[in-house]
Parts: sequence; C-alpha cells; structure tokens
Amino acid sequence: MKEFYCGAGQAIDLMADLHEVGQRALEISADRYSSGWPNYQGGTELKLGHNNARHNRMMGYNAARLLGHLGFGELDQTVGRIIGEAHDIQQLKGRGEDERISAEWLEREFRNVNVDVDVARRSARVILGTLPLFDADGNLVNQTINMMEFESAADEEFSKAVVSADLSELYTPFQPLICVGLYMQKHRLDVDQTPPLTELRDFMAANLRLLTNYTYPHQQAEAVFATHKYEALRYASFIFDQANNDRIEDWEHVRSAAQYFWRQPDLPPSRLWDLARNQ
Repeated sequence: MKEFYCGAGQAIDLMADLHEVGQRALEISADRYSSGWPNYQGGTELKLGHNNARHNRMMGYNAARLLGHLGFGELDQTVGRIIGEAHDIQQLKGRGEDERISAEWLEREFRNVNVDVDVARRSARVILGTLPLFDADGNLVNQTINMMEFESAADEEFSKAVVSADLSELYTPFQPLICVGLYMQKHRLDVDQTPPLTELRDFMAANLRLLTNYTYPHQQAEAVFATHKYEALRYASFIFDQANNDRIEDWEHVRSAAQYFWRQPDLPPSRLWDLARNQ
C-alpha cells in the first residue's frame, strides 16, 4: 500500500476523529442545502438540487474508492473521503469564495483533531483545486487542480484523484438528475420549484458539450467511475434535441424522464421520454 500523503507519522487512532469531522461536514451541508436526492430533507438556506449533502457524501465515497484502486492506504483513503465530504459545505457565496471558505473550515477542523499541519494544509488545498474554470459561454474548460503545482508526485496523484471524484457520477445513471439539479441551482430555486424553460436549450447544449469533452484530472478515474458513458451521452444528446426543437413544454416531464433514466439507463431515450409523459 502507498503511504504518500499521510506518512508513517500519522497515527491510525486519528480515524475516529477524522470520521467525526466528515460527519460534521455532512450535517452542516444537509442543514444548509438539504440531504439531497431523493428526499431533500433540511435546507434552511436553499434546497440545492446538486451541491448538497448527498453530493458531498458521494464525492467522499468515490474519492476513497479511487484512492484504494490506486493503492493508497486506509488513512490516505479516509483523508480523501473527508475532503470530499467537506468540499461543498459552503455554497451560494460565489465561485472561488465557496471553495475558500470550505477549505478553511476543513483545515481548521483537521488541526483541531491534531492532524499534521502539512496534511491539513494540503487537504484544504485540494478543495481549492475543485474550482471549475469556465469560458465566456459558460462551458467548463478546466479545473483549478490542473493548473496547480505540487510538492511531489504523490501529492499530485492524491490531489487529482480526489478532485476527480467531484464529477464521479458524470457518466452514471445519476447524470440526468445532476443536470436537473444544476438547472434548478442556476435559477436559485428550491429543488421542488418549477424553473423557467427559456434557458433550457443552452443549458442542455452545455451539458452535452461537457459530457463529450470532459477529461478527469487523474487518468485512471474514468475507468473506475464511468460505468454508463455511452448511455449518458446518448440520453444527453436526446434531451438536447428535444430542447433544441422546442419539444419540451413541461419541466416535470424533464424531471420525471431523468428519474426513469436512473432506474433503466439501458432503455432508448425516446422510450424513457414516453414513459415519463404517460406516467
């Protein structure tokens, strides 16, 4: 097992304290932005459709999973998990500011449980690396982690693996539900409200471009995470075609079709669309 990020000086008895930090992060996220799909409990600030406790939990889970696949030891996997669980505890302040506040929170919490100061600092830096970079048209063109310099090859591998987990569900049956949630967030609406459809075509076009062009920061991430890449691309192309040809009149139809895809991603998108219409 690799022990690059948390070296031999990191005692295994930190595990319980680390998990408590992660649990606090998830509780904060659920209270502020809801527990996430499917029940969206909580959400005192806004019931965010995507950047909620579920997303933080899934990023943490998949960060640990990829780190394990790469040969990192249990303590490294746990640190990666907690980074994921904490990376979005601050939302709605704006890109960059959200990441900064979340990173500072994690570094402070890690130091409070006696995590090595260097590990705490580098863990916070990984959260800064999750900041997405967009072009003038709103297309994701890079992630900050790819622009950073690292102290060692091990630091780079760990950091890029954890950041890769931020989009770990991009090519899975959950992808259309992510898209639905992000469209709600774009309009600053609770997930159970109804957004305007005027920007849906451009949004679905950007979603399709993302799915077509995205490259994970760590080169092995796609092999671990992308269980349904073909299906996700096929579905995204279909939904964009519906929007581009003014065939979408009902937001609930979009939401329901995304749920059908989550249950049966192998079905043709036109069949899922019809099932959602006729339910």
